[in-house]
Amino acid sequence: MTDTTAPRPPRLLLGGFAGFGDFPVNPSWELAHALGGSTIEMFNVEAVEIPVAWATAWPTLQAAIAATDPTWVLLLGVAGTRTTVCGETRARNVTTPVRDTANALPPANDLIDPQGPPYRIATIPAQLLVERLQERGLPAEVSSDAGSFLCNWTLYHALAYAESRPGLRGVGFIHLPPLAAPGTAGLTFDRMLAGLRFAVDSLVAGQAPLFTEVEAAIAAERHPHAG
Repeated sequence: MTDTTAPRPPRLLLGGFAGFGDFPVNPSWELAHALGGSTIEMFNVEAVEIPVAWATAWPTLQAAIAATDPTWVLLLGVAGTRTTVCGETRARNVTTPVRDTANALPPANDLIDPQGPPYRIATIPAQLLVERLQERGLPAEVSSDAGSFLCNWTLYHALAYAESRPGLRGVGFIHLPPLAAPGTAGLTFDRMLAGLRFAVDSLVAGQAPLFTEVEAAIAAERHPHAG
């Protein structure tokens, strides 16, 4: 007889974005999709495709978080001007009036949340992700600017939402440069997939004290007037 009271296996939710503009096939979603449905260490990996639309990007991700109840959320996005893989340290409370794939604009006040803090700190440390990617030979560095389009928008919302979900231990973001075609010089899809798998494996295997490292910084960000 099946034990229906047994806890569900812990999950990692990988988010990637749908195609847009110069990226009709978005490598961020292709990578998330490639790992979705797999099991790494004891964690099940789920994937969600996030629309490039101001009105539906965050609701889509929020619904996926609520449905999968993940332990970690790791978001992936592509940035046409990047030349390295970037682990983002924070999301800023700012938008840019750029039209999305639905030809819509963000709120007119250029803020994600008028009542929110100027920025929110990523709770999966960017430095850890970068170190793991570098170990696999990928050009990677830490970034403190996730932009002001939908990558930054969804990261800010996800970090805010995580405060109401005690089981969600970490939210992070990786920006990708445009990927090179197979057989050419540069960062190919296969290289990026291998590096991402290794970074995720390190994350879920608990090979670094993720949350004890940043606990004080996160607490200070969430409760700046405490003490």
